[in-house]
Amino acid sequence: MSETVLLENRGAVAIMTLNRPESMNAMNPQMLDTMFRVARQAADDPAIRCLVITGNGRAFSAGGDVKAMASGNADGTRITLRQKRFAGAARPVQVEADPAVR
Repeated sequence: MSETVLLENRGAVAIMTLNRPESMNAMNPQMLDTMFRVARQAADDPAIRCLVITGNGRAFSAGGDVKAMASGNADGTRITLRQKRFAGAARPVQVEADPAVR
């Protein structure tokens, strides 16, 4: 797994941790791609019943990495397309019943 996103499995729970605390976990292209892969992996694993997304440091996420957006992406894809791709990957992981937070 990438250092920008950490993955830990605890039984039926997968924990995805955004790991760019120096930028308040601002999402850059590498992080978005890794988040997509982790979400897809969790959705495809029948043993995983819950995916928790959290962030290291003082913020969950500041949102998109403005510096990365301003400089463009080396592979030519726009960060907004990556965000849509991640949102699509999260759909299979969503809970249909009312979730309980304890």
